[in-house]
Amino acid sequence: MKYLGLLVLSIILCLPAFENGFPLMHPDTSAYLIAGFDSVIGEGRTWPYAGFLRHISLSESLWLVVFVQSSLMLGCLDLFFKAFFDVTELRKYLLPFYVFVVAVPTALSFHVSCLMPDVFTPIMLLSFLILLLAPKQSKKEKACTISLFLMALVMHNTHLILALVFIILLWISYLIPVFRHRWQSALLSRNRLIGLSGLLVIGLLTLSSLHYMVGGEFRATRGGGVFLFARLCDYGIAQDYLKVQCPDSDYFLCQQKHSLGLGRHFLWDRKKVFHQQGGWTTQNEALYAQLCFDILSHPNYLKKYLLKTTIATLNQFFCYDFSPLDENHHSKWLANEVSRRYPDSINEVQNSKQYLGLYRPEMADNKNNFQHLLILFSLFLIGIYGFVSRWKFNRFWLFTGGLLFGLFLNALLSAATSGVYPRYQSRLAWMLTLPAFWVVCQYMPTQWISRKG
Repeated sequence: MKYLGLLVLSIILCLPAFENGFPLMHPDTSAYLIAGFDSVIGEGRTWPYAGFLRHISLSESLWLVVFVQSSLMLGCLDLFFKAFFDVTELRKYLLPFYVFVVAVPTALSFHVSCLMPDVFTPIMLLSFLILLLAPKQSKKEKACTISLFLMALVMHNTHLILALVFIILLWISYLIPVFRHRWQSALLSRNRLIGLSGLLVIGLLTLSSLHYMVGGEFRATRGGGVFLFARLCDYGIAQDYLKVQCPDSDYFLCQQKHSLGLGRHFLWDRKKVFHQQGGWTTQNEALYAQLCFDILSHPNYLKKYLLKTTIATLNQFFCYDFSPLDENHHSKWLANEVSRRYPDSINEVQNSKQYLGLYRPEMADNKNNFQHLLILFSLFLIGIYGFVSRWKFNRFWLFTGGLLFGLFLNALLSAATSGVYPRYQSRLAWMLTLPAFWVVCQYMPTQWISRKG
């Protein structure tokens, strides 16, 4: 009966895909399909999600992918409730209630229903916080949490950086006596940090090994210097630097400095200089990494980059709308790629709302307005609880602080290396409802039950 209930909830969480008539797609979906079926390393992407698409779909149906994504997300949420919620009388109702009231109307269901690795970002962050802060877990629950964390860790470049920065800062704070005493009072031991550090190493080695088997290179990520240079183009810093330096230097981009354009055009437009020079080759990555180092070694350019990144980070932190309308203009191209890999799905794709452009702006606006109100109400509840509890240091505030820091770090990495896009933050913003849900379902019912008894 329990597994039947999880199956029903998994289907409910995929409602945006059913509403569309086919799993939602993004332009990058095409690149992941090509990488998965052709067994090549994608342009600036990790390979595991490409393999996930191919093998979970059984090369037959992409519906299987969104069902599995939904099940994994539900499993992670269930582990969260079991790890932190002590109200045993209500525990069996927590997951269904959360799915109906919170998950379906927010961006969570949207990302679950989309053929992109974005759904694994909240799984990575939530499983990380569970392993870090959970007071107790059974061996089975811990094994499931570790498996989810390692799976999510290798699905995207940013996941590795997020986890690495988190662990480094935790180690630094643990070495400071004042913070170490607080961590120990919350049962955050050194062994947990060692364990998480070990899992990060395992994830890096696993990803590097997969890339070696697929592409012949033993490395976890690629293209960092290229993405950073593209961001410098967005800021106009790269163009300014080349304009000043080119008369007296032999930089390989001097002749094309006026045609660099925006970062996304530099990266993905096949007519731009980057692809004319060979694209995502090891040599190009080294050249652009060195050029970025040369640019940011100058204090004036570094100051400009830091200032613009700070502003972009704040914009990204509060930019978390979600909508399938953003990618409608790519739908026919995506449909052609899907039909190559899944010929039996062509009718479903061509009859989907995303392909036909049948989504109306007000449909997306209504959902986003509801999500905004839900997140504001969640922050209000968290603030009320803090006022009532006098901000007493406990595991709840460690989780909430870790969650907020994860959102900030995600916004910072996105703004610093890619750009300000709602999709980057919408994959995590819905998680602000979790501590509010903790307050409502943990503390208030506990007090009500004790009064009733």
